[in-house]
Amino acid sequence: TASAPSAADRSYAVTLAPCAHHVYVNPDEPGLPARWLGGSSQATATVFDLTADTTVDIVLSVELTGTVTAGAAPREGAVVWASNPGPGKWTASAPSAADGSYAVTVAPGAHQVYVNPNEPGLPARWLGGTSQATATVFDLTADTTVDIVL
Repeated sequence: TASAPSAADRSYAVTLAPCAHHVYVNPDEPGLPARWLGGSSQATATVFDLTADTTVDIVLSVELTGTVTAGAAPREGAVVWASNPGPGKWTASAPSAADGSYAVTVAPGAHQVYVNPNEPGLPARWLGGTSQATATVFDLTADTTVDIVL
């Protein structure tokens, strides 16, 4: 077991014995949780069989972006929430701007999207389902665009 902080250029180097290893990342950044790389626990994390020098690029965050519209018009002031699957696992939120655009920064992984239009007559809802249990799960491994039509 070894650890190393990242340098100013975000690079890092760790010297390990040649064998199988799991990687645990602690970003020390508000809103970005410490996590196992490739899994939700050490048991499910990616196993790196290190028998030679190996480069592992680690993505700390991805951005969920898009536009919120009601009819054909942009919707300002809607709040877009990202949640890990499961009750009470809210990860981040952001309001939509005057042009309807929004941007939510989250850690890579499975997320569901909830939108509160903040407009009388337009109900808050989960994308792709009638509840969190049936909502679409987005596997965010890179910046992703999800446009929301109310």
